[in-house]
Amino acid sequence: IRNIIERLSTYKNYRLYLLRQPTFHHTQMMVKEETGVVLAKEDTIFFTITITQPILTQAFYSYMENIASLIPPKDRQKKSVISQLEAYL
Repeated sequence: IRNIIERLSTYKNYRLYLLRQPTFHHTQMMVKEETGVVLAKEDTIFFTITITQPILTQAFYSYMENIASLIPPKDRQKKSVISQLEAYL
């Protein structure tokens, strides 16, 4: 959590949105526009899928942007996210 807080504080383009309800159970999704997608399933069997195909990457990026738009604007601000993360420490 400390590393995430440091990255949020240091890098302008680093964003993290905390969802109140999980979109996928035991799954992490990381998307970097024009680069790729990493899906990690953390369940009985752990596995990771990496996608670099441009059209699929754009689809996942659009999906993540849509989810982010559902989060109230004040909860998307870096200061708010950092504050929420610090509460876990």
